[in-house]
Amino acid sequence: DSNQVQVLIDREGPEIKTSYVKNKDKISMEIDAVDNLSGIKSYQYSIDGNTYKDTNKKFEFSVLTTTKVYIKVTDQLDNETIKEVSI
Repeated sequence: DSNQVQVLIDREGPEIKTSYVKNKDKISMEIDAVDNLSGIKSYQYSIDGNTYKDTNKKFEFSVLTTTKVYIKVTDQLDNETIKEVSI
């Protein structure tokens, strides 16, 4: 029937892959995220896992005593994925 409509419901957060380069005073990180249904809305990162800062797909931050970085990617429907990255 030509009157049928297919509806896709997106309840899944984006898939996240990360890569980074650690120098003696800074870390350069790149986020590769995919959300095939609704698309990516925002990228954020956190050093402590609580306070997130908006960012782009590529960003840098100073090396502190940090051993982990938390990446949060949100899709257009506000589904979130958080990935913990050990550095």
